[in-house]
Amino acid sequence: MLRRFITLRRPHRKPVNVCSPAFPEFNRDRITGASDVVVFTVPKTLTEAHLRRVLDKEESDGRFPNAEVKNAQDQGRRYFAGLHQGSEAELVAWEARQAYIGMGFLLFAAAGMGIDSTALEGVDFPKLNEILGLDEKNLTAIAAVSLGYRSPKDGNAQRPKSRLTRDELFTSLD
Repeated sequence: MLRRFITLRRPHRKPVNVCSPAFPEFNRDRITGASDVVVFTVPKTLTEAHLRRVLDKEESDGRFPNAEVKNAQDQGRRYFAGLHQGSEAELVAWEARQAYIGMGFLLFAAAGMGIDSTALEGVDFPKLNEILGLDEKNLTAIAAVSLGYRSPKDGNAQRPKSRLTRDELFTSLD
C-alpha cells in the first residue's frame, strides 16, 4: 500500500553517519562504503484517508476506464488490507512482505546494471526508526539495501560459496 523508500546518498555523508549507530559494527562498512543506502519502510496503520488518496491518485492518472473498474480496485484493495488489520504487528508483517517484492526488484535491477548490492536486516530497527523520525510519520523500517561496488577487501566475494544440496532445498511435486 504505502511504502516509503528513504535514500542515504554517499555525496552527502551526514545521513549515513547519522544512521550508522543503528547498524551493528559488522554491517557498518556495508553502509559507510556504499554509494547509496535505501531504507525500506512500511506503515504501522492504514487509514481511510490513505486508501482514498491512493484511489484518487490512480483515478487522476487514468487507471480506471470507468466507475465499475475503480470500485472493483477499491474493494479488492480493502479486502486484502482488511485481512491483515487484526493488529499493528500483523499489518506490519504483511506490508513488509509486500515491500520485499520491491526489494527483490531493486536487487535484481542493480545486478543487471553491474551494481553490487547487499540486503541488510542486521539493523537495530527501533534505533533507525528513532534516528529517522519514522514513528511520527506512522512508519517503521523493515530492511535496508546498500548499493555500490564491492571492495577488493570483501572476504565474502573471494571465498567459495557454500550451499545445501538441491534435494535439501527443493521438493518437486511431479
